Amino acid sequence: GMAPEDIVELPIMYHVVDAIRDLSFLVVVNIAFLMCHIVPVIGSIVGTCGSFYYEIFTFGVDYLDYPLALRGMRRKDKWTYASRYRRLTLGLGTITFVFSFIPILGSIVLTSASVGAVLLYRRIEGLPTTPPSST
Repeated sequence: GMAPEDIVELPIMYHVVDAIRDLSFLVVVNIAFLMCHIVPVIGSIVGTCGSFYYEIFTFGVDYLDYPLALRGMRRKDKWTYASRYRRLTLGLGTITFVFSFIPILGSIVLTSASVGAVLLYRRIEGLPTTPPSST
């Protein structure tokens, strides 16, 4: 359902740099939330809740990456887009996060989540989610 002229192919180095930035940010944020556990009681609550929130948001962004990367968006633009639609991103991230722990069913749901992310993007942008009829 996407016009060929809308596809923007980025050089592979952009993807590599963005992946390194994502990995670095993931490590730094998780270390920061781990350090929260030093503070008795409240630190553990903040660390656990913050880490869980960040993880499900990251899962949502990772799955929204499929339709956004095809349009040539870089890391910063993807995170801005996901932040603008935070509730939908968190919903997608929650489902993918939870089902990633279920052995057989998880692989089915996670594969379907890629398609769901594309349909979610199309719904957000007001694009049709069904293919045009051939008649």
